Amino acid sequence: MLTIRDAQRLAFREERFRQLRKWLLPHLRAQFSELLADTSDDALERFIVRAVERARVLGATTSDTVCQLVHLRLVFGAGFESLPWAATILGRTDLNGDDKIAFLSARAEQILPQQPGEPG
Repeated sequence: MLTIRDAQRLAFREERFRQLRKWLLPHLRAQFSELLADTSDDALERFIVRAVERARVLGATTSDTVCQLVHLRLVFGAGFESLPWAATILGRTDLNGDDKIAFLSARAEQILPQQPGEPG
C-alpha cells in the first residue's frame, strides 16, 4: 500500500500552485490584453504571486477559484475586498474559501456592466 506523507502532499500542492502562477501570466495577457498593455511582465508576475497567495489565505483550494480571485483583483484592484459588497461576503462564517470566492465572482458579474455584444 502506498502512503503519502504530509510533506509529500505539501510538495505536490506547492508544485501545483507554482505551475498555476506560471500559467497565469500568458492567460492574463490574453484575457486582459488592453488592461495590461502598459504592465511589464515583472510587475504582472509580482501581482500574480500576491493574488495567488491571497487566494490561498482566503482558503481557495482549486485552480478555478484561485483564477477567479486573480481576475477580481485585476479588474477591481487589490483593495476590492474592502468594498462593502465584498467585505460582507468575506465576513460570512457559513462559507468556505472556495465558496466565498465563487460568491464574490458571481456578485462582481452583477456589478460589472455588460459589454456590447455580450449576452445580458
